[in-house]
Amino acid sequence: MHGSLAIDARVGCHGDEPGHGDVGLHTFRHDFISSLANDPKVALSALQLIVGHVRLETTAVYVHKDPEAMRVAMLRRAESVS
Repeated sequence: MHGSLAIDARVGCHGDEPGHGDVGLHTFRHDFISSLANDPKVALSALQLIVGHVRLETTAVYVHKDPEAMRVAMLRRAESVS
């Protein structure tokens, strides 16, 4: 096996352990992109280039709505307007 299949095979063996579910290279890639996409210090356009997405919309799918972060952002905005 070569490339990502070999990595999937090595990582996937841990998916049989209780509580680990189906783990593979794609799971790690998804978690990596999600963590960076939700970091306010990382520009989404920079992340797009890092992960090789052609369209920004593809990268934007990894941004998850965090109710607490939205609440804080709204409070900051309200403070700056008043």
